[in-house]
Amino acid sequence: DDSSLIVRTSWNISMTCIGRCLVEVTIDSLSEPGARMATDNIFTIASSLETAKNILRAIEADQIGLVHIASPKPISRFDLAAQIALSFKSQSFSFDTCLFEDLKLREPRGKENILDTSKSVRLFGAEYSDPHDIVAKKVHLLSSRRDS
Repeated sequence: DDSSLIVRTSWNISMTCIGRCLVEVTIDSLSEPGARMATDNIFTIASSLETAKNILRAIEADQIGLVHIASPKPISRFDLAAQIALSFKSQSFSFDTCLFEDLKLREPRGKENILDTSKSVRLFGAEYSDPHDIVAKKVHLLSSRRDS
């Protein structure tokens, strides 16, 4: 009898500015000359706070087996970069678009990393924010820190 809970998460966006954050990684990439963002690199993200709350919900519901925790709506690397670039008024970010296969990555990464979160919503009422709202909140936090 296996009563284990296995939780698989996506990139987590933290509002504490501690740890490695996809928004900050993307800002760093956009700051470099010749930045390129793949239009077909698609993934799910999540708020780290929502991830923690949803893991607790799974535990409290005595959930067992594999559960995915992430915003159910995917976002592309291009859309993420475009939203960030438009949000920062004080900096000029530019990048070229490309396909995932054209990127030279330092570490292996999948072209599509989309977690199906329907089980977590159905079984224990997991709640998720839209990825664009998560990014906007993080960008607002970072831009206010840079302006002060």
